[in-house]
Order: sequence, then structure tokens, then C-alpha cells
Amino acid sequence: MTSKFKVGDKVRCIEGGRGGAGWEMNLIFTIKSITGSDNTDYIYWRANDIGGVWEDSLKLEETANELKVGDKVKISIPRNEKDWKYNGMDGKIVAIEHDRDMPVKVELKNDVIGDIILWFKINEVEKI
Repeated sequence: MTSKFKVGDKVRCIEGGRGGAGWEMNLIFTIKSITGSDNTDYIYWRANDIGGVWEDSLKLEETANELKVGDKVKISIPRNEKDWKYNGMDGKIVAIEHDRDMPVKVELKNDVIGDIILWFKINEVEKI
């Protein structure tokens, strides 16, 4: 069994199914991470600190756009992560290396701290 959705997909919570701690009727969210394996059902998460939703309680609203060099992105990191200080900052993807743990290299523009280039996980950047 493979997951029905992928990180970056926008999904809607629907009636039926098992719901989950993060389920709210008609809530639309972007999938940030997925738990499960080929032998189990999948749970989809909108953030690390919010409950997940079972696959049978979701409907696809919009397929994730694949990230590419040059895309403008916004950093989206949960509050409990060490790089949370970059949350909400806009930037541009300058490199993608899929064999890395943090495969997306982003140039961040900021008047306060200046321009910096950092590596992020795929689920920590949203295309804008």
C-alpha cells in the first residue's frame, strides 16, 4: 500500500473515516509530513505539534507543485524546531540536491539580518 497523498498536497477533511486528532470538518491544509509504512494506513500532518488526520478522512484539493530552482518560497518551520527563527521569511531556491537530508538551498532576503543562504527540508518550504 502506498500513500494516496504526498507532502505539499492540499487536502480537505471530510466526513467518514477515522478522523484523527487534527481533523476538523472541511478544514483545508497543506500536508507537511506523513507517517505510516507500506504495511499500515497513513496519517497526514499539517504541522509537527498538531494532531494528524487519517487518509480515509481526507480528499485531495490541489496537487503539490514540484519545487525547482528559481521558485519563490516562504519558509514554514514548526515553532519547536531549531531553525524556527526563519519561519515566515521569503526566499528563492538556488539549488536542490535530493540525496541530502535537507535538499533545498534557499537564499533568504532580510533587511534585519541581511541576505543568507541556508539548506531546508522539503516540508519546510512552501512555493508562493
